[in-house]
Amino acid sequence: MSSWLLGATEIISIHVSRSLSGVLDTAQLAVGEAPVPVTLFDSGSLTLGVGFLAWAAAEMVAEGAGRDGIIAALNDLRKCTHVMAAPDTLEQLRQRAQHLLPEGQVLSVDVTPVLGTHLGPGAVGFACVSAKDGA
Repeated sequence: MSSWLLGATEIISIHVSRSLSGVLDTAQLAVGEAPVPVTLFDSGSLTLGVGFLAWAAAEMVAEGAGRDGIIAALNDLRKCTHVMAAPDTLEQLRQRAQHLLPEGQVLSVDVTPVLGTHLGPGAVGFACVSAKDGA
């Protein structure tokens, strides 16, 4: 057993969104091999979003929170954790997002610039993305 696991009575394992990766499914296969109970948590996110949830969980453990309280808090945090990407081109957006669609649907991308402010000046650009049947 890894030395960092010594003394652990259970594990909460936070993963990249199941809709974006097969890592959570792979982790599910390994759960039975762990020497302590393991709770897998789908972050619904990726990259820094997963990191923020892991950080929050670690802080809750340090404060003495139990598994149920941590999972409840992670579920709440997951709802307000947003990670955005900015592909360089519309073609990159199409390529990276196409795999998220059900088979037989294609990605349609139209760009509508939107300006907005939040606590001061700022500008935000949005791409309106939709899926449709066909090739």
